[in-house]
Amino acid sequence: MEMLALIPEEFTREIRAIEINLAKALRMSGEDARALSVFEKLLIAESSTEIRRNLLINIALCLQSLKNDKAILVAKEVMAMAPKSGDALQAKSIVLEMQDDHSSEEKLLQLERQSRRDGHNTVANNLTLNRITTHTDPSAVSTLRTVYESAKKANDLYNANRAATKIARFSCLLNGRIEQEDLKRLITAYHYFYGERFGSLFTNSHKALWDYFETVNEVHNQLVLFRHSSFVWRLNGHEDKEQNYLAALESKKNEVLLLGERIDKNVLYFLNRSEYQGNRLEHQSKKLGE
Repeated sequence: MEMLALIPEEFTREIRAIEINLAKALRMSGEDARALSVFEKLLIAESSTEIRRNLLINIALCLQSLKNDKAILVAKEVMAMAPKSGDALQAKSIVLEMQDDHSSEEKLLQLERQSRRDGHNTVANNLTLNRITTHTDPSAVSTLRTVYESAKKANDLYNANRAATKIARFSCLLNGRIEQEDLKRLITAYHYFYGERFGSLFTNSHKALWDYFETVNEVHNQLVLFRHSSFVWRLNGHEDKEQNYLAALESKKNEVLLLGERIDKNVLYFLNRSEYQGNRLEHQSKKLGE
């Protein structure tokens, strides 16, 4: 945000567009409080009805993620502005998801079908991805494939990769394996979330890959995955996220050391992290004993 102050004032429209995209990126990466602050600031100065509606739906999504009941009021404002728009459908889903109503589940399913029927596929895909949270649903994987194809066709990489991650994860849980094409898509999703720094989605794709490599006993691929994921977590101050995976690798240390000529930078990274964490815990233990 500080860099925007360097842009001359005559580029007001361009600055506003950058700020909107920045706020959306913050929201999609899980930084809802920061995104909300930017959206609310932009809303005060915006006169265009269409842009205001776009800002309001994003504000409602932020508030929903923050579990703030004000999301319902903002969503209803969006619905009143353009009742037949895709934003209105998204807003209606926010209201239904936040209301403690036993009929909401069926209403959301009806809304999902309506959105897809009316050509609002991004809204429909969001609803599907939010609805399908477990592999026990017999139609889960096939439904997610519909989402993947729809999102891919629309060049909606965000939802396509969300769907690809769930497809691979559920397939592994159901069958203990992942089809080769689904594995390629999962790896693509991991790289996408790695590059875009979508925190929880990156962690989800990491877990899906990790569990698959565990199932097929590909220790070296786990080491490669650990090095890349650990780097991102440490870069963002989330070293705690590597702990369980570090412990899992430490339980296989003998197997790792038997890799022979395959001992490379991935193995050395793991050994260095293991030693560092061991020394840190020892230091903390000594301080507690003083």
